[in-house]
Amino acid sequence: MTSARGSTWPATANGPGNLTEPDPAGGTPPFAYPGFVPTLAGVLRRSFTVRGRARRTDVVIYAVTALWLVPLALSLGETVAGRELPRQADLAIGALLALPFLTLLARRCHDSGRSGALAWLALPGLALPLVRGIAGVVGGIEANLSLDALLWPFDWLAILTNLAVVALCLLPGSAGSNAHGEDPRAAG
Repeated sequence: MTSARGSTWPATANGPGNLTEPDPAGGTPPFAYPGFVPTLAGVLRRSFTVRGRARRTDVVIYAVTALWLVPLALSLGETVAGRELPRQADLAIGALLALPFLTLLARRCHDSGRSGALAWLALPGLALPLVRGIAGVVGGIEANLSLDALLWPFDWLAILTNLAVVALCLLPGSAGSNAHGEDPRAAG
């Protein structure tokens, strides 16, 4: 395919950030050049669907963006409010970011031919910090310490399930199409 500058670039799925189909008119399609922003836009566009498959790259992009987005959103909120935001804002943002992660993890399971129900493995690792945070907000440090005394065995469960989630995210997907759709690497 020829770009606006006259150079030729292949429309392959292996190219970094190449998420577009070749333009039949022969021009340069939007977001044709490798880059983070088009890839991020694609990941965010598919954030709330459990159908289909997801690449390992999608998980990395979502994780990096979420880790960058939370402090940025809190900082902007504090700047606008002119004061430090309450702990509830941090908990709300964390809870909002958990749902897209669960759907992304389900699609990642689909990529390797597994059931998306395995995404529920992430629940202890996502729920325990949220429950502890709510206890700290509602009942203060004493409630948080009391809850910690009860929940510490579940921390081991959360650690084990988090390791399983990391393994699911890192395992390569099945080549070619499977019961959950086309190979996202081949589809571009």
